[in-house]
Amino acid sequence: ETAGIPPAMAVSLKTGIPFVYIKKKRKAFLKKVAVEGVFSRGQRAVLIDDALGWGNTKKLMIRNARREGLIVTDIICLYDSYSHEHRRNQWFKKHRITLHHLVTREEIFAYFYQSGLISRQIVEINDYYTHNPATWHRNKMNWKKFLQWKRTYFKTGTI
Repeated sequence: ETAGIPPAMAVSLKTGIPFVYIKKKRKAFLKKVAVEGVFSRGQRAVLIDDALGWGNTKKLMIRNARREGLIVTDIICLYDSYSHEHRRNQWFKKHRITLHHLVTREEIFAYFYQSGLISRQIVEINDYYTHNPATWHRNKMNWKKFLQWKRTYFKTGTI
């Protein structure tokens, strides 16, 4: 929940744009607000975080920020796990949120493969996973390829 604070604070310090902290839920022992910091109702906000996966936490934070009066228009993440995931992206599009990222999971795996750090087999397994993270393991062929890689890894130690 707090991993996005360092990149958001760095952007704030570099640009002079004020920093606020959006919580997943109001804490009864604090100010009982979902957004900590100084801001005005109706002010535009950009959510900055370390990573974007399924997007559920970001959706919750956006709802909380909007309840407090902020207008969230963009999300900037260092790492996007599922940049092509249509269901997730449809929600953000419907709520007029533009997604930005520095690097995607696919780009990282491509770099590791091109650098000789991982095998083609791992890239393929990752591709199967990222195209359907919730159910990839139910496909017998995907599972078979994963188990083949696992056996190879334990024999050779090669990723």
